[in-house]
Parts: sequence; structure tokens; C-alpha cells
Amino acid sequence: MSMMKLGEVDASGRRSPVPTSETIDLECDSVIVAVGRGPNSFIGKLAGLKSGRKSGIAVDDSSMTSLPGVFAAGDVVTGETLVVEAMAKGRDAGQRIHEYLLGLETRHVSLYDCYFTRRTTGWYYRKMMDGKDEAPPPD
Repeated sequence: MSMMKLGEVDASGRRSPVPTSETIDLECDSVIVAVGRGPNSFIGKLAGLKSGRKSGIAVDDSSMTSLPGVFAAGDVVTGETLVVEAMAKGRDAGQRIHEYLLGLETRHVSLYDCYFTRRTTGWYYRKMMDGKDEAPPPD
């Protein structure tokens, strides 16, 4: 694998990665490519997963695929989209996986909504800014 480093600042003020002459070898049993421009339908077909829109993997409301205990999120489900949307779906899928492993699927409450959205609205935001935030927001 080729090593990269950040190059010089360009006209937009950002530094882009550039290759170096250094390489490293990594031993691994398998590699999952998680960078791309959309879903690879081959993986879903190989595993026998149902297809969704845009050749993605179909999931239910809890991000579970047609194979029980197998979850998917992000671009592999929706097709190419904004990175923030993929991140939000990944965060939700992570919570759903946690609930699945602990047997809490029927008690789902969005932690993002509970701890971030509500905390930046109304009275709760004022309490937080006054340093009086000691408990989670009410349901």
C-alpha cells in the first residue's frame, strides 16, 4: 500500500493528499472496500440480500437487511448521496445494532434526537447555556 501525505495548500485553501515513495505491507485475511461512489450489488447478491433502490441493499426501519442480524447503512443502501446523510444513517444503524444485540429493539428512542436535537431547542438550550444541564432532556 502506498503511503500518502498532505500536499501544499491549493487555491481553495485546502491541502490534498499526495503519494509518497513509501509503501507498507499489511497482512489480512479479508479486505472490505468501504470507499466508492455507490453500492456494489455483487456483494449483496453474493450474500443473498434483497436489493433496494438504486441497486442498493434493502433495509427495514431498523437498518436490518433481509438477512437477520445483518445491518447496512449509508451509500450501500441509498446510493450515492451527501456524506452527512450517510453519516446520519450510519449513526442510526450503530444504535439499532446495539439495541439488537441487547434485545432492546422494541424500546427504540433516537439518541440523536434525545441528546442533540432537543438540547439545542427552547428551554433546554437555555439551561445548558446557564450550566444547569445535569440530566438528559425529558421524553
